[in-house]
Amino acid sequence: MSSATISAPPPSLAAVFAQHWPAYLAAHGTRIPPQHRRAARAIMQCRSAELGSVFYRCNDCGKVEARPASCGHRACNGCGQHKSMEWEARQKARLLPVPYHMVTFTIPAEFRELFRAHQELCYSLFFRVSAAALSTFAADPKHLGGDIGMTGVLQTWTRDLRYHPHIHYLVPAGALTDKGWIRPKDPDILVPAIPLAVHMRNQFRAALKEADFKLYLTLPSKAWKKPWNCDLRNVGSGAKAMEYVARYVQKTALDAARIIAISEHSVSFRWTHRESGEKRITKVKGMDFLRLFLQHVLPRGFCRVRHFGYLSAAAKERYERLRSLLKAGAILLLLPEKTPVCCEACGKAMTFLHASRHPHRARPPPAAVVSP
Repeated sequence: MSSATISAPPPSLAAVFAQHWPAYLAAHGTRIPPQHRRAARAIMQCRSAELGSVFYRCNDCGKVEARPASCGHRACNGCGQHKSMEWEARQKARLLPVPYHMVTFTIPAEFRELFRAHQELCYSLFFRVSAAALSTFAADPKHLGGDIGMTGVLQTWTRDLRYHPHIHYLVPAGALTDKGWIRPKDPDILVPAIPLAVHMRNQFRAALKEADFKLYLTLPSKAWKKPWNCDLRNVGSGAKAMEYVARYVQKTALDAARIIAISEHSVSFRWTHRESGEKRITKVKGMDFLRLFLQHVLPRGFCRVRHFGYLSAAAKERYERLRSLLKAGAILLLLPEKTPVCCEACGKAMTFLHASRHPHRARPPPAAVVSP
């Protein structure tokens, strides 16, 4: 008589935290930021009894089943996939029938420690100043001479989890003026990149000096001489670029599938080199992995995605006017369907009944309804 082989569950982010979080907590204690503690707790409790249950009723046999609730934390790589797909669908529906440019601002290496230690302030200034710089250059008659709209997405990680803050802006290639829609003279140049990067650096310096003078003084003067990178490129219709930035809207720094091994002392994960396309594996100490991962958890309530100009929520009338001007037609929104929850007994789709986030105070599930 042969015995069935029970395969071990695949490596997961929750398993990494379960293995290495106690040592990380003991080593760093009160120095761990609150948002890191919340993220760790959510990841370890996701889809466990500690978060309560979600109740469903089978549409066919009437059986009621309880499933463990998910945490919904944006740092959890088991949550947020459907939200990201919905966001992508909504943004694609709002794309204008014009070419788009991707504009990416990246801070120099000399500023990374400042950003890492003061994330809420630095990220906010980064967004505010970069969007203003791009709008200022576009409004200059030498370039476009009008108002632009843009969607910005903050990304902080590289494929091997290093800290690398940058903002991607997706910008319709043109400007809205009193005379109508103005296209750039050169379809590949929205505004000049090098002067824009210099202006951005100078404006960030002034903004940081005004916001926190003591913090401003911690940076050596030579750091402000380093060039800030600004990459501008024509990306066509914008759909592919929207798919690219959508990856970071509800996504964590590391997909679960990339974790390949967890041991008592280490974690191994795979990644692909951006330029060469070479597949690589990185092995780090368990606590170092947690440090690499947690540095990308955003401050609580910080908005990673922001809309500016005629794409902002406050400019709905201007956006509608522009759609009419460009003969864009009505917005057709097709949201992706959620993966159905299926009955364990008969395999048919189930209907959501209610959720209980407090397992110790959970109300009893409703009685099963037996189909005639």
